[in-house]
Amino acid sequence: MDSNDKKEGIVLKSTKYGDNSLIVNILTHDDGLQPYIIKNIHGNKKGSRAALFQNANIVTFVALRNRLHSPIGQLKDIEISHFYNSIPYDMNKTAISLFISEMCAKTITGQERNERLYRFVRDSLVALDDTNGPTANFPICFVVGLCRMLGFAPLNNYTDNSFFDMTEGRFTKQAPDSHNYYFDAGKSVILARFIEGDTFAQAACRLESETRRQMLEGLITYVRLHAPVMGNIQSHEILRQVLG
Repeated sequence: MDSNDKKEGIVLKSTKYGDNSLIVNILTHDDGLQPYIIKNIHGNKKGSRAALFQNANIVTFVALRNRLHSPIGQLKDIEISHFYNSIPYDMNKTAISLFISEMCAKTITGQERNERLYRFVRDSLVALDDTNGPTANFPICFVVGLCRMLGFAPLNNYTDNSFFDMTEGRFTKQAPDSHNYYFDAGKSVILARFIEGDTFAQAACRLESETRRQMLEGLITYVRLHAPVMGNIQSHEILRQVLG
């Protein structure tokens, strides 16, 4: 059944379909992750609607779906819901927003309403856009928060000189001897700081670029161990080049 109610969503991925259409995966406020087809994307008017569906855009739309015939809906009355002030013009923030959208696209699978998850992703993007402070640690903060939203947050049981076991999702007194999926003592104390308090409380803490890279790669490995990640996470390599 079609609905004329306006919905809000975050564009996670757009894929070209034919010469003049897009398949767009949108994390919606009301219905979780949903696929839509956008036809006549270039249209007959000046400009192109494709710009509306750039990754991480927050949009409103009317969804048209006949649930008896097709799992993919169509959209009309598409508009930008929140206009970014800095993300489109700041190379670092652009790279981080692409990382956020890719992490969500490859880990979120549910087609049911999850307002808490939706608000977390939306608020993260708006916070990134609004901040005037350092952003290099923002991806680490986001992944830690996303793990909370998806139900496998690292257990906050850190004690001095402990090791974070990625398979167990908790800190242990000794390094695991049966696998290599763990943070050493130095990176474990850093992780402990990131999982305490507010999600982005450590966004401005100082980290060496190599330590930051290892932390992010380790957290992506942790996500892979606990979530059905679809495909490789590629945008963190862009982050490595842009953020150092």
